[in-house]
Amino acid sequence: MSLVAADQIGRSTYTQIMTKKKIKVVPLIQNLVEQLDVLDEHMDDDQFTTTLAADFRSLKIGISDMKLNHQVINEICSTNFYKLSLDNFLILNTECKSDFAAIFNTILQKTIDTKYYTQILDHILAKDLIDIIIRGCGNEKIFTRCSVMILECTKHPPLLNKMYRDDLMDVFITATSDVNHEKSKSAFMILREIFCEKDEYSRDYMTKHSSTFFRELRRNMSSHNYFLKQSSLQLTKDILFNSLYKESMLKYITSRRNLEKIMDLLIDESVVIQMLAYNIFIIIAAQPKDRMPQEIMDILESDVDQLISFFTDFHSDNHDPAFIEEKSFLIDVLNHLGESMSESTENEEEGSQS
Repeated sequence: MSLVAADQIGRSTYTQIMTKKKIKVVPLIQNLVEQLDVLDEHMDDDQFTTTLAADFRSLKIGISDMKLNHQVINEICSTNFYKLSLDNFLILNTECKSDFAAIFNTILQKTIDTKYYTQILDHILAKDLIDIIIRGCGNEKIFTRCSVMILECTKHPPLLNKMYRDDLMDVFITATSDVNHEKSKSAFMILREIFCEKDEYSRDYMTKHSSTFFRELRRNMSSHNYFLKQSSLQLTKDILFNSLYKESMLKYITSRRNLEKIMDLLIDESVVIQMLAYNIFIIIAAQPKDRMPQEIMDILESDVDQLISFFTDFHSDNHDPAFIEEKSFLIDVLNHLGESMSESTENEEEGSQS
């Protein structure tokens, strides 16, 4: 198809939108593939880029409005439409990026209960599109649109499992601390989506990477940025309270640095931060003594009197029955720890005298 013909199709589809006529999706995909294949040669051609933008917008509307059929799915899977779009993502204008992300997500959503679902998933995996999109998440200029697509991918087990198997999560863990608030927010959304489902792959991934994962979140907790601190604490709490991640939880609570950071946050100026730290501290303090390394017990035992005094006055104006019961349990645990210390000291003194 010539570029003149492509321009005519672009104008034609724009007319169809304006007149509410049915959009012919297959010719649009063919047209876009040809345009994307030569995009780098026509970046300074306003007419070309305008036509490209019109075609992306038309395809987004057409895909959204239609019931997907085998012609459309076959055209997507038999061409390089997805890959060409992603390979050119950096040089596409903002509208084209947004429209492609919408097309990509809509096709996944609309095929999920159809016979075309496996075909689309196989195409995405065969072309290594997940890898390409995640690499795009590492680029400031296209992170937002790429993260929108990845967020959708996390809802489809074969695509999510690909991320687990190939250790593709690091870019999002790193992005949580980005100075760009929207980027940091998107990264936390993706991580919450990834680790909120009870799935063996998420458990295996967290077991393998928990030290690095929690180290990054602990570093975020030292930030003066409230959102970063609160989101890191909340994500840590959610994972520790999830029985799926028991092995990772046990690794977390046996780290001296984790305990020290949580104790620091108990006296944060924010009540929300204090309560999140409190919930995590209970998990640590309530563990059986024989499960904890000596360096953890040394910290708790050396501060036990101060901790009992602190928690006795901790949010004493909170009259929620569940909170009162939980705090009472924590104080009992600490009192028991103090009593055990006294008994040990007495036994040691008696032993030395004899």
